[in-house]
Amino acid sequence: MTAISNDFSYPMYYTTEYMDWVMREIAYSGISHVQWQFSWEGNHEHSKYEMEQILGYYEKYNLKAKGIHASDGGVRRSFAGKYKHNLDFDNRKDYLSFEEANRKSGVLLIQNHMDLAKVIGAEEIVLHVQAPKTYIENIPSFKKKFFTQLFKSMDSLVEHSAKTNVKVAVENIIGIDPELQCEIFDRLFDKYEDKYLGLCYDSGHNMVVNPKSPYSFLEKYTDRIIAVHLQDVHAPLKDLDTDDRLYAKSDNHLVPFDGILNWDYIMDLLSKTKYKLPLMIESCSYEGEFHATFLKRNKFVADRLNEMFLEKQKKNGVSK
Repeated sequence: MTAISNDFSYPMYYTTEYMDWVMREIAYSGISHVQWQFSWEGNHEHSKYEMEQILGYYEKYNLKAKGIHASDGGVRRSFAGKYKHNLDFDNRKDYLSFEEANRKSGVLLIQNHMDLAKVIGAEEIVLHVQAPKTYIENIPSFKKKFFTQLFKSMDSLVEHSAKTNVKVAVENIIGIDPELQCEIFDRLFDKYEDKYLGLCYDSGHNMVVNPKSPYSFLEKYTDRIIAVHLQDVHAPLKDLDTDDRLYAKSDNHLVPFDGILNWDYIMDLLSKTKYKLPLMIESCSYEGEFHATFLKRNKFVADRLNEMFLEKQKKNGVSK
């Protein structure tokens, strides 16, 4: 079994023809599981007809769902403070908004994505918690209000998780200091049970935001990891805080083993978590590589990682 994100080539538009083609190419490569990521940003809500259509793609090509990447309700433009500030481009459904109408609309959007997950047989959604660093550091009352809004929204999402049996996996992301991310995760995990809420570990993001301790989230939250975005990176660029567009440029989304990460160590730690195979690769096809070649390469690497994972489980005496 192998798994990959279906948003690996960043098209200009997500047409139905394009989505069908991507799912077909993934199936032809021999990959068995797909994480649906075509709605990971923006505010697209899926009608019941679209949900049936998406399920049809999986059934048509005999693919299984490995999670959904849900949206946090908007799009971040590429400017120097894109991560340090609130959503600034179409933020009408931001589940962290201080405007109650928009916060509640954002919750409904994510719940809609959870409903899609249930329809296609996915066990979790992946969700960003993008805390605007500039406001938190410079406006004393902002941080308290931020957590108030986060908890109100998460209360609703956890309630929906209980109804749908779809978990929420918050992801370690770029653009936020690791200390603030850990505070967010600690407070969320203290408040909500692991049967509803866990962590999506992104290997590349960890290196980008914390190069001195590039596996810190995996080491700290071993007991809460329920999803993964496995990707490799080159050495992060310097001076990320001076222009946080550099975070995105450092977030390479390379195929594992193409960068600098220690995959033996990552597999050793992952083997001790509650994660259920197959491992999910979130790489991108850059620099003109043919999609068929790219997907076959991901299949080969995913098989290798799955074997390493199982070997580490056996070595560590982990039974699942």
